[in-house]
Amino acid sequence: MKKILMAVVALAVMGFVGCQKDDNVVDNKIKVNFAVADKAGFDNGSRAVKAGWEAGDQILVVFKGQDGLLDIVNGVNTLTLEYNGTAWVSDTESMPESGLKSGCGYFAIHHPGEVTLGSYNDHMGGTYLDGYKGGEQLIYGGTYTLDGTTVELGTIVLERNSPNDIQVSVKDLTGENWKMSIFADKTGSDEGINITHEEDGNLFVLDTGLGSYANYVDATGVEYGGDVSFYFSVINVEVSQLVFVLSNGTDTYYYTKTGVTSDTLQGGYAYLLPAITDPAWETE
Repeated sequence: MKKILMAVVALAVMGFVGCQKDDNVVDNKIKVNFAVADKAGFDNGSRAVKAGWEAGDQILVVFKGQDGLLDIVNGVNTLTLEYNGTAWVSDTESMPESGLKSGCGYFAIHHPGEVTLGSYNDHMGGTYLDGYKGGEQLIYGGTYTLDGTTVELGTIVLERNSPNDIQVSVKDLTGENWKMSIFADKTGSDEGINITHEEDGNLFVLDTGLGSYANYVDATGVEYGGDVSFYFSVINVEVSQLVFVLSNGTDTYYYTKTGVTSDTLQGGYAYLLPAITDPAWETE
């Protein structure tokens, strides 16, 4: 099983639209002012793509100080934002009590489910997002200012972690045990293709943004709007066909796409495959 290490630097995004302003005070100790831009979409839509923020969506904010990223193991020195269906609400319980410095940077991170940090570090110094099971990762890098007990974050404009990221969904699929791999044929050959995904639980926060251990097989699916979606990064495709292998641990299905070109899977796009009841899917 091949693995590669990927590290991505988050850059601040200058333009934004559809922002929502939120000011929150907790116990009169610290005030956080921020706005969150509309959720990043894909270049082509499908029913399986979340078009906007939904109740329960979370954003985790980690801070840099004068000496770099603050200690964030077990979620200390972090800020959690959660969308309640109408507005973003901040939880400042774990905000840094010291170490913040006006003009320093911060990272805001979103992925499906609860966005939490683990209790251990990677050998590169990254702290794991142990709540990550699969699906998209969005990140924003910005600069905060500090005025007394008020932290100004500005507008958080979350974008995909890589421009090569794609989403592949299977229509009308449900359940949490589905995994998908993309090969050149049914034997599992990866010759001529380089399509990866971040492994479950192996997405971590570095001083430069997000890093991950990426794998070539078995991306974990996440339910979106009645379909199950899988998240990949397309680095290279030089084959005439692609075989999408879908399994729940008991049953395995194969969907073959012929006439493939280098433009068949494009970064920033979402793709919808037919339901597994469609004759296009083969079984073992």
